Amino acid sequence: MKKYFKSLLLFFGAVPLACKMPYLIGSWQSSPFEKYDAYIWLFMPLFILVCEFVRRVVKIELAKEAVRKKIVVSLLIIFSVAFVLLGFSLNALGLVLALSILLLALELSFGRNVVLAQIPTILFVLLTIPNLSFWISYCFNVSLGGLMSFFLYKILFGILFMIVWIVRTLQTKRYPKARSIIFVVVVVVISIFAEMRTRDIPNGDSFCIDSSKMKSGDWLGTRNVQTADDKRFFPHAKKIVRKIYYNKTSNLSLLEIEVGDTSDIHPVEICLRSSGALVKSTRQIYLEVNGKKIQVNEIFFKNNEQLFVSYSFFSNGKISTGYFTKFRLSANDNNWRHYQIVTPVDKSEIEIRNRIKDFLHQMM
Repeated sequence: MKKYFKSLLLFFGAVPLACKMPYLIGSWQSSPFEKYDAYIWLFMPLFILVCEFVRRVVKIELAKEAVRKKIVVSLLIIFSVAFVLLGFSLNALGLVLALSILLLALELSFGRNVVLAQIPTILFVLLTIPNLSFWISYCFNVSLGGLMSFFLYKILFGILFMIVWIVRTLQTKRYPKARSIIFVVVVVVISIFAEMRTRDIPNGDSFCIDSSKMKSGDWLGTRNVQTADDKRFFPHAKKIVRKIYYNKTSNLSLLEIEVGDTSDIHPVEICLRSSGALVKSTRQIYLEVNGKKIQVNEIFFKNNEQLFVSYSFFSNGKISTGYFTKFRLSANDNNWRHYQIVTPVDKSEIEIRNRIKDFLHQMM
């Protein structure tokens, strides 16, 4: 391949990742869980140099295959089209596609051995995908502790993988075959998807809250003023309503967002953990109100030594769902409303759910 064509290919291969860098930088600035990932990127040149040094020491060379090159070119075209169509609506997928495009361009320019040598570096890049902490805790139902502890988990895992990879490479004088790596990745993805499906429950009935009501039944509301953070976190929202409602025995807070852009909305667990709360448990349940089954996400969490429970769901006039993934992967229409209801855990679980159902009944 001629030098100028190789340089042009690498330039276009790097453009998608460059396009996603503002999103990455924005996540480092706005999310406490992602702010430390900037340090991983600062050390990325060192990771690249170490992996390339090992490759040159071992002197691994792979045979070139004309058929393989055609497959790589085809994948490059497919991933490029997918990036244009999905890369800016689904940011995590966009980052993965951008990285894949760059790697395919590198393979066409320098060969597969150069790409395989950088597998540890690739892992470090994947570990910096925003909201990874949420997806790990969601898929495996585990809590990774505070902000700094999750960053340390990522660093330790990445370094351990790099050490094992380098030692294995020095001992065997070869890299695993690309198809073996792809097979492992596919198995992991399928396993995670299967685990998520086991906890999946069907959508509920559509349900909308009339947040204009200040009094209904035993509930009396007070309006909270929108904050600068509300406008920063939900810049495209058509309406943001914050209220606190009281009855004779307890209280609850309501947040309603009339969604303008689905990318504004983040999983409730991330918002809670970012604020310093400790999430104790999360599950999907139904709340039956006036013959309707509303599908909600129930989260018990601790904040300032007090226990609370959050009920959140999305509704678009057709369905209700507590699953962030179903909302996020749906069509970006103009009918979605997002509701978050938070109340203290001051009674039994059944009594608290009855409190929420009574509130929803009064605010239909």
